[in-house]
Amino acid sequence: MARQKFSNLVLAILVITSLVLGGFFPVQALEQAPAPVEKAIEEITIPEAPAAAPIDPVDETLVPHYFGPYPNWANSPQVLADAVVTITPNLGEPDPGAIVDAEATASVDPRTGVISGVTITSPGTGYTLAPSVAITSTTPGMPTTPAVANAEISLGVLSSITVDSVGFGYTAPVVTISGGTPNGGICVDATAEAYGGVDSVFLADPGDGYVIEPIVVFGLPDDPNGIQAQGVADMANGSITGVFVVNPGSGYKTAPTVRIDDGNNPPVGGLPAVVTSTISVDRIDVTCGSAGYDTAPLVEITDPTGFGADASATANLSDLGSVTKITVTPRAPVTSPRALRSSSIPFPDFAPPVPQQANGVLVLLVLPPSRSLLVFPI
Repeated sequence: MARQKFSNLVLAILVITSLVLGGFFPVQALEQAPAPVEKAIEEITIPEAPAAAPIDPVDETLVPHYFGPYPNWANSPQVLADAVVTITPNLGEPDPGAIVDAEATASVDPRTGVISGVTITSPGTGYTLAPSVAITSTTPGMPTTPAVANAEISLGVLSSITVDSVGFGYTAPVVTISGGTPNGGICVDATAEAYGGVDSVFLADPGDGYVIEPIVVFGLPDDPNGIQAQGVADMANGSITGVFVVNPGSGYKTAPTVRIDDGNNPPVGGLPAVVTSTISVDRIDVTCGSAGYDTAPLVEITDPTGFGADASATANLSDLGSVTKITVTPRAPVTSPRALRSSSIPFPDFAPPVPQQANGVLVLLVLPPSRSLLVFPI
């Protein structure tokens, strides 16, 4: 009887061990010397523990789990989306007051926390010496290894473009810059992007089923610093009879989508109205100023996918030098001090479980997915 109790105790301990530690270490197959057996193999199956539910019903291999085998957002590196770039005129500049400061942004690699690139958003003008560049983090005490950046300046750079006429009816305005014989910089020919606000809307289908109040919702501007357009609509007999622009907004590179809700929801039991919009051009940003222009190039604004017209602009060259390139060496980490550099928490090493013999049987622990306790007679 005592031997039977001891055997049962050993089996109970092994069952609990398989449940608690089953997911932390591998178990290698056990080679047992052949021996005569009389009893059939018995299998005691322990139910599979429910896996942690993904936060979204998609491929589980791409969705982090808090307790599962996949990466966990909570343990992912917390890195800054961008770093702050400060461009300061050289102390040797003869006339610092004549300089229009260049501007740039730095991107941070979300996996490594290092500077992945610097984009010049405005080349500035008036430089006679290369300015100094500092890349900093908004998190106190970070980065632990600051990046070192150097600027290069060039003459004859397209520094800005002035919009002379905003035009009308553009769907997706395109800016083309030609002439002026540039000799190259980061780009051979200068490039630029046009932005604007909503100048008109067109009611293509009045829809039906509106009973509360029509609410006009414009799409968000392409420029993160832009302003979302606003409008109002009239309705009669459940249909939209007119749409009007109240605030044209700003920062749109393409004409925004327009949705008309009934209250805060689509019309119930009916069809939503169909509305389109167009934009004018009130701003042109230079994305690459090239270098070496001997005369100001021509600026043309077209609308390949629409019928926009009459927008015009003038190119402006820098009087002296402009920043045309910023090189970063080395690419330093700009990681949050709370960052965890691993997607999982390391677990202490465990020795493989030692098979136990009790009451004439050999007991093996088997890992998931089966999570079974196999009992082999010996």
